[in-house]
Amino acid sequence: MNNTLLAKYLSGECSQNEAKLVEDWKQQNLKEFDEAFEAFNANLFYSNSYNSETAFNNLHLKTATEKFSFWHKRQYLMVAASFIGFLMVVSGLLYDSSLNHEILNESDGISLVQLPDGSAIQLNQGSSISYKESWFSGFNRNITLKGKAFFKIAKNPEKEFIVETNQLNVTVLGTQFTINQNGDRTQFVLSEGKVKLEGLAINNEIFVDKPGQQIIIEEGNIVKNNIVDAALYVSWIDDKIYFDNCSVEKVLQMLNDSYQIETRVSNPQLLDKQILGTAPSDDPILIINALSHIIESDIEIINHK
Repeated sequence: MNNTLLAKYLSGECSQNEAKLVEDWKQQNLKEFDEAFEAFNANLFYSNSYNSETAFNNLHLKTATEKFSFWHKRQYLMVAASFIGFLMVVSGLLYDSSLNHEILNESDGISLVQLPDGSAIQLNQGSSISYKESWFSGFNRNITLKGKAFFKIAKNPEKEFIVETNQLNVTVLGTQFTINQNGDRTQFVLSEGKVKLEGLAINNEIFVDKPGQQIIIEEGNIVKNNIVDAALYVSWIDDKIYFDNCSVEKVLQMLNDSYQIETRVSNPQLLDKQILGTAPSDDPILIINALSHIIESDIEIINHK
């Protein structure tokens, strides 16, 4: 069966004559048709922000500025159907399980990426995830991250979900967490659930199960393992940082952990002052300037990597 014709049939775009050809073939090849139908309905990564023309022509998803919700449903179905012959064993067509695909957030905001297993990733600006072709056949649930992302992983006791960075591997069954990878530095913050951490800097496996537990690795060494305010550290996924009666000290510590900005307050007695409000998550310097104005004290930036 011609994969293009099968794609048109599954998306409801073929003529009556074409539909009859597919249905006649279906009677003799029900198993292959069921595999194609399952792939069409389930096995597709999609993002709420990507370039449709690139996705259709190259069969790769790339995030850009065009919102997925603006797409016409039938156009989306055609793109999904066009993946069938490329991603699955359909009509004798085999795929290479070593091929990598990438989703890159080229937009100016947070991009939501839905995975076929029900997991969701909120990908920061300029960040990317990549995966092998074998994701689509259920062989594994491995993702490689470059940059910063929040993960909400669907539970599947039979299939571990693994997030890989250059410093750290995170193995989960179902949980929520943030990973912020920047060069030779990786920050991990658990929101809920339990994960296993492995990597060059970890001699033995580390199991993390405390909400708010943070681990920071720099140049192959664990430099921080502590408990933080999980809500404060994950609020960036809304493009804002929410300060819910946070002390100035906690805010500055978060900026150090998440943005690698080290500061010094001229009057340390003001570090206990409580802050309530919101600020853009993509402008930490603005936050520091605002804090300085609120507490009426200089805040010096002594290191910004």
